[in-house]
Amino acid sequence: MSGKSKSPEKALTATVIMIVITAALFLGAYIRITSIISDRCFGRMEEGVSTVLEEMSLRLGRDSRILNSIADILADADNFSTESMQETLSNFTPLMETKEVRVLMPDNTVIEPDGTLVDGNGNISFEEEAALGEHVSNRMSSMLYGDVPILRHFVPIIKHGETVALLYGVTNLEKLPQVMNIDHIYNGTASAYIIDTENGDLLMDTHHDSLGNIYDFGIEQIKNGAWDNIVRKIVHQKNDYAVVKFDDSEGWHYFYYKPAGINRWSIAVSVPQEEAFASLYQIRHVCLAIACLQAICVILYYSWSKKNVKAVVDREVEAAVLLEKLHKVEAAERAKTRFLSNMSHDIRTPMNAIIGFTTLAQTNIGNQKRVQEYLEKIMSSSNHLLSLINDILDMSRIESGHLNIEEKECGISDIFRDMRNIIQTQMQEKQLNFFMDTIDVVDEEIYCDKLHLNQILLNLLSNAVKFTPPGGNVSLTIRQKPAAPEGYGAYEIRVKDDGIGMSPEFAKHIFEPFEREKTSTVSGIQGTGLGMAITKSIVDTMGGTIQMETEQGKGTEFIINLQFRLQSEKQKIEVIRELKGLRALVVDDNFNTCDNVAKMLKQIGMSAVWTMHGKEAILRANQALEMGDEFHAYLIDWALPDMNGIEVARQIRLAVGEHVPIILLTAYDWSNVEDEARSAGVSAFCDKPVFFSELRDTLLATLNEGNLPKAETAILPNAPEQIRGKRLLLVEDNELNREIAEEILKESGFVVESAADGTIAVDMVKHSEPGYYALILMDIQMPIMNGYEATQNIRNLENPKLAKIPVIAMTANAFEEDKKKALDCGMDAHIAKPIDVNKLMEVLHQFLNQ
Repeated sequence: MSGKSKSPEKALTATVIMIVITAALFLGAYIRITSIISDRCFGRMEEGVSTVLEEMSLRLGRDSRILNSIADILADADNFSTESMQETLSNFTPLMETKEVRVLMPDNTVIEPDGTLVDGNGNISFEEEAALGEHVSNRMSSMLYGDVPILRHFVPIIKHGETVALLYGVTNLEKLPQVMNIDHIYNGTASAYIIDTENGDLLMDTHHDSLGNIYDFGIEQIKNGAWDNIVRKIVHQKNDYAVVKFDDSEGWHYFYYKPAGINRWSIAVSVPQEEAFASLYQIRHVCLAIACLQAICVILYYSWSKKNVKAVVDREVEAAVLLEKLHKVEAAERAKTRFLSNMSHDIRTPMNAIIGFTTLAQTNIGNQKRVQEYLEKIMSSSNHLLSLINDILDMSRIESGHLNIEEKECGISDIFRDMRNIIQTQMQEKQLNFFMDTIDVVDEEIYCDKLHLNQILLNLLSNAVKFTPPGGNVSLTIRQKPAAPEGYGAYEIRVKDDGIGMSPEFAKHIFEPFEREKTSTVSGIQGTGLGMAITKSIVDTMGGTIQMETEQGKGTEFIINLQFRLQSEKQKIEVIRELKGLRALVVDDNFNTCDNVAKMLKQIGMSAVWTMHGKEAILRANQALEMGDEFHAYLIDWALPDMNGIEVARQIRLAVGEHVPIILLTAYDWSNVEDEARSAGVSAFCDKPVFFSELRDTLLATLNEGNLPKAETAILPNAPEQIRGKRLLLVEDNELNREIAEEILKESGFVVESAADGTIAVDMVKHSEPGYYALILMDIQMPIMNGYEATQNIRNLENPKLAKIPVIAMTANAFEEDKKKALDCGMDAHIAKPIDVNKLMEVLHQFLNQ
């Protein structure tokens, strides 16, 4: 980022820091001013309390001194009589604020100032007051004073150490509000109170005009709980102020108090909150206005700065995006330039071969052997050129978004078998060891785009062949994983080789188009560099993932995870009644194969024992015979490390006799060794990787035969003379199966036409003349239209003669319900795969000899 682009951000940052500092200083000043104003507020309240105290002390204190003088005089007098008391009282009373001075005798009678002796009437108790000594009481004498509140200052008259009477002055509290007037503070809104701190009673309130209201006010506040609050906050907690609310109308008050020094009294001053802090509120309003103004300025400046910074950042981001796009375009252009340069060489190489060998063929036109050799090389170069062109066209279609995935019914076993047939020749030509395996594959019948899945596998396997030196190993493994949504199957496909591997730098770009680690001129390995990009695009379009693990000099492994929708009418895994509880021996040098085949046998009701060595298998077979616990089936790999699988089968056959089926497992084309295997006692063949459906069908076929076939049964029987020459329509989507069936039928004397799908078959029958096809052999599982639908369409043809052509199911779906379904849809018979030629001839004779 340039220096210019940083300036708005720096300015914004500096502004924020400045605002924070200013706000901190402002807050500190506000707190300090608040503290000063609060101190002044409470100082003024304390001033009011002090004024009241001084006045009370001045007035009530003087009366207290006079009363003590009178008590001393009466105590010293020799004649303690009513007359002497009257004289003394009359001399001193005018000097006092307290106009009524009396003497309380031990019998609770009261001597009035005029000498009259009256009964105290129970309002005053000499015994109680004398026990307190000198004190001031706020008790009322309703008999003498009605409802007027009074103060009584009791002073004991002591003669010879004994209290002989109590001198007390009565002060009318109506005069006290004049003493407690504090109208000079807080604009007359402040009120002064005298409170009994012992119980919270209100003795005086300058806020009210009449004495009656004083007590009414106290009672009302006690009812509202205000005085309880005051007592709790002031008296019990020993605070010198509190904030209380007298009632809803008067609002909140600040309440300040001090002990009066008289009895248990306290002098208190209350000020309305808004009056006490009026200046503080003004400052707060000013501060709030300043803060709002500052906030508005900050928001406006921040918005402007942010917009400015955002504009700068947006420009930078846009520039960065454009720069990145430019780099990508430049990289793509460089890659395409390299690609075109490579293609110029790669395309010219096969073209040169095609032109060169064509020229040689023309000059040697009379030499058939050489021409044949040149034509083969021309064909090879043409195929390579075609693969280059196909890759370029595929990548073009992917980049334009025209890659479409079409899901159709297919079987995983068919896909892998086809892939083995396609790639096997390349493996053999380069002398590579090729292994195919399945792990926990339960659901074989799926919906997928078979063409594109084959393209993925073929790209990966072709690369493995290219980059693995002779004698190396290549493997293809499929595993069904348990975690998948309802109605779907999760599959992991691994393609692994121990070839040259890749450098870490190139591995990062393996899935990018036009990328090759080395050109064909350097590596000697031809290709467009598009294969992995095409593979990645197809996997992504199919909703899967592809990963790669590689190490230079040690090989590469590609891991593909895909989810396929399962066919709703998938084959059921059923126990074969005739094999239930029987034992089988599995012999294979691959642990996964042994484990998987054992699990499959368990699913159909058999128990399995396995070994990875041929010699051990022979030993186990002999031991089982000796112990009377022989095996009822043997599944033996053709390529064992210590012995040839055919030799193992031969020795086991010699030991166990003719009645036990021996199945040879092989990943290679077994047609070249079929005669040798049959003569050694092999009953049937099962392709690897072993799928459950194929293993089940092979066991069913050997079970249906009843006796083991002899070597001579491999010779194809001729059809009876009366049906030879009949024209048959063979409907089979698998090219290899179709080729095998065609050869069998042609060798047996039939004329054969074939269709690769049900739709093609229906169209061929519809446009044929009645009697042109004598019979139809119909496969069941086909991609576009299956055998059931094709048969129903044939049965619904308008021409009744065409609609009645015999249709025979020839399928690996061999269960009873499969036979029933075939008959229900209009088929005439059912033949299970692998094909029993003798049974096939019997069925053909039955329908063609009618």
